[in-house]
Amino acid sequence: MSIFFIGTPIENLILLVSGIFKEDGFPGIVVFLMVVACFILIFQMNREFHHQKKLINKLSDKIKDFSKASFAKEGPPSIGIWLRDQKVSYDQKKILSAWDKFEKTLISTSYSDNSYILTTVQPDYFFNTDALSFGLGRWRIIPGLFVSIGLACTFLGLIAALHQMADQQITSETMQALMKIASAKFIMSLAGLVCSIVFMIFMTRMKSLPEHALHDLVSNLDEHLSPLSLEKLGQEQLDVQQQILNVQKTMANDFVAELGRSLKEDVTPAISNSISEVMHPIISKVSQHSTDSITTMATNLSQQISGGVEHALTVASERIAMAGDRIAQLVERMDLSSGRMGSEIENTIVRVSQAVDDLRNTINEEAISTSGVFVHGAEQLLATMNTTLESIRDNTGIGARAISDAATNMATASKTMRAEMEEATQSGSKAAYLQISEAGNSVSMAIDSAGQSVLSAFGNTANKVAELAGDVGEKAGRELLEPISLIAEKLERLLSMIDSGVLAMRDMSNSVQAGAHAGEIAANSFQGASSDLVNATQPIRSTTEQIENILRILSQNIESFTTIITRSAETTAISSANVLKSAKETLGGEQRSIEIALQGVEKIANRMQGQAQKLDDIDLKLGHAFEVYAMQTGEAMDSMRTHVVQMANELNKALDTLKTIVDQLQDFVPQQGHD
Repeated sequence: MSIFFIGTPIENLILLVSGIFKEDGFPGIVVFLMVVACFILIFQMNREFHHQKKLINKLSDKIKDFSKASFAKEGPPSIGIWLRDQKVSYDQKKILSAWDKFEKTLISTSYSDNSYILTTVQPDYFFNTDALSFGLGRWRIIPGLFVSIGLACTFLGLIAALHQMADQQITSETMQALMKIASAKFIMSLAGLVCSIVFMIFMTRMKSLPEHALHDLVSNLDEHLSPLSLEKLGQEQLDVQQQILNVQKTMANDFVAELGRSLKEDVTPAISNSISEVMHPIISKVSQHSTDSITTMATNLSQQISGGVEHALTVASERIAMAGDRIAQLVERMDLSSGRMGSEIENTIVRVSQAVDDLRNTINEEAISTSGVFVHGAEQLLATMNTTLESIRDNTGIGARAISDAATNMATASKTMRAEMEEATQSGSKAAYLQISEAGNSVSMAIDSAGQSVLSAFGNTANKVAELAGDVGEKAGRELLEPISLIAEKLERLLSMIDSGVLAMRDMSNSVQAGAHAGEIAANSFQGASSDLVNATQPIRSTTEQIENILRILSQNIESFTTIITRSAETTAISSANVLKSAKETLGGEQRSIEIALQGVEKIANRMQGQAQKLDDIDLKLGHAFEVYAMQTGEAMDSMRTHVVQMANELNKALDTLKTIVDQLQDFVPQQGHD
């Protein structure tokens, strides 16, 4: 079975329904019904929008009946009750619901005997067409519905007409009938479109009625309400805080004034009596303790300073005397070493002169046996050596005498230095003793004056306290026992601080004792200086030992020098004989080589004569070749010059032709017009 059997009944049903629309008067009936429906709907829409406007205006008028002050006191609740008493309708329920929500956002407050209603949300959030459902709503679909109905009726009529003519033969009359039916059916579509346009015009005008009413309502609410913002809340909190500060300041001033009055009238006598009773034994104890401590400290300080300085100076003088004795011993040893060095130098000079005499005799004998040529040189060498040795002897004697004088001067200087150091030690010890005694006296005087100033300060303080205590009453003595005990504790702390001051003075005495110890260290440094002076004489001793070593090395060098001179004389004689022999052989060889060279020169001269003739032939051939090359080069240059001239002429012709073509093309270039 085919699935299309369902379509045939449906098709027949549609054709049956469309058969109603094929009558000639049916389009007029449809147009009439559309127009009547359009006017009915416009009337209903007008009635609904005017009803909404009326409800909103009644609420707005009710709000206008209140002033701002009366509205702040009883406006929102009374308006809510009034709305509930009105006739209940759909639109009335919407307005009542919106008012209840809006009333929950209101805040009632008062400031400076004035009542205000604050709102955190603007009224237009609750009272607008969308929130109240006062908009177009279902009326938006009516214009489209008119157009759709007109089109549906038109197409149904066309379907019926076409189905009726399907069985007839298509002629001109048939086509005229079809066109007539089609034009009649399109009247329904036009009627639907016109009704849609008319309804849309009325709908646009009427939807503004509730919008204007809501705008007036929101304006009235804004006049009777005060908006609440974060800035305003902050300002109000700041004002409240300032008021609190002012109140606190007033309370504090009153409290201080009352407390001061009570202290002046009640507390002062009790404080004065209690302080005077407690302070007298404390002050006496402090003064006695400080006087005894300072006296003992001054005595111990002077004894320690004087004893330490005397001991340090005594030790320093003893060590300086020991250093002087050591210096004298060193000077004596230097005298002995200088005498011994002079005798050794004289012995060395004698040995050197003897060695030189032996060397002279040996050289004379060798010179006579070898040749008379070296006699004169040897004599000059010996004379130079004699003068050198004599200068060495003189310099050595002068050095020995200078060392002896230096040793004598050092002995004298050491004795003088010892005497001066003893005198300086004695005078320094006396001056140091006097200065330390004066310092001890000044320290004791300063300590006594400090003790007196401390006692006087305590006395003045006690007098001032007693004078101040005389102005205080006796009424609150019992109530101030605890503060007085605290004061006693503080005074005990003062005593402990005074004890710490005494300990500090003892520390100062210890520091003075450390100064005496430093003086002792200075004496030790004097001892170190004397030992350094003893050590300074050791380089002189080492210098004398070095001079002895130098003289010993000099004698050894002179002996080795004489040996070297004798050996060099022998070697010179032998080498001179060998040189004479080699000179004879060299002269003979040179004579033979000169003869051979002359023979070679003759051969080269003969060969050069033949080469001269060959060079003349080569010169002639080269001249001819150069002439041929010049002729061929000239011919090539002439041909190149001719070719270049021809090329230039051809290029000039081509350029002329190209120029002519360019001139002709300029006539065809498009010209741009200028205004």
